[in-house]
Amino acid sequence: MSRPGVVDDHTGLLVVRVWREPDGPGWRARSIRTLDVQSGDEETSTTSDVDEVCRLVRAWLEEFVAAEL
Repeated sequence: MSRPGVVDDHTGLLVVRVWREPDGPGWRARSIRTLDVQSGDEETSTTSDVDEVCRLVRAWLEEFVAAEL
């Protein structure tokens, strides 16, 4: 994903998908994340804990912002 006039484009990706479990009141969340979409390396995790989802999003964002460009 490049933008006109940008030579060194650094793009990360974080997707959080949340759904209700069909046989109960529970829910699940899956996150797919990478700090560099060009690398092809991504991490995936699944949880049903709100605090864990928030921790994953915060950790990913802090790591992306701190990454050397």
